[in-house]
Amino acid sequence: MDTLIMAGQLILSLSILITLHELGHFLAARAFGIKVEKFYLFFDAWGFKLISFTYKGCEYGIGWLPLGGYVKIAGMIDESMDTEQMASEPKIWEFRSKAAWKRMIVMLAGIIVNIIVGVFIFWMLTFSSQKNAVAGNNTLTHKSTSHLFIQSLPVGASKTWDIFSANAKGLGQVFTGEINASQAFKGPIGIATLFGNSVNWFKFWTLTGVLSIALALMNLLPIPALDGGHAVFLLIEMIKGSPLSIKFMERAQLAGFVILLGLMVFTFGNDIIQLL
Repeated sequence: MDTLIMAGQLILSLSILITLHELGHFLAARAFGIKVEKFYLFFDAWGFKLISFTYKGCEYGIGWLPLGGYVKIAGMIDESMDTEQMASEPKIWEFRSKAAWKRMIVMLAGIIVNIIVGVFIFWMLTFSSQKNAVAGNNTLTHKSTSHLFIQSLPVGASKTWDIFSANAKGLGQVFTGEINASQAFKGPIGIATLFGNSVNWFKFWTLTGVLSIALALMNLLPIPALDGGHAVFLLIEMIKGSPLSIKFMERAQLAGFVILLGLMVFTFGNDIIQLL
């Protein structure tokens, strides 16, 4: 039962964050008139899915492989590796037909949402803590509540920045060899144990806020298949004045998947070793 409680909290937390992250890409794409063909929580690898339905030309669903999620954007080489439509002339509703700066916003929208979610969570947690403290002193009024609500925002933003910068610094120390990777990275098992074997909503939302910021940082990494990798390719396109070849993008995506798979195996293995 303890294992189910920990796993359930982790799955709930990641489901919220992944859905919001992908919603960022979805809304940005729609805002620029780009067609979104699929919106999935978890991956529907090999065509298997738990549930799906189509609404206004977009397929929404939940896959069976809980390793993230994705939105399939028309005219873009992404996780689906669907290159057939790339052989034809660009359509007005396709990703590749839009200006590079618009595509950049679409790519970074998920990261931006993760940061906003982090700020919001720590804003609300700070407000809740301060409100309870004032209420304990019997000095809580409508005016003081409004003041605390506004006052808590910069505190939440500051906590978000502190966590982001600490994680970025730690990641840099891993690359320079100052910190051992096995000590720095936790996989799903290690993260699940942080939630504990009982449900504490303050702790749950604190960890969800931390994970949201960690997801933003991870997706900023210039690894093909991640948002940061796509952003780097767009920067190269802006500098050279023409898009990278489809063949190069295909190979880069495959290389990115191999890197991510390797990281996944490493973190899972590290978690298991830590339990032994």
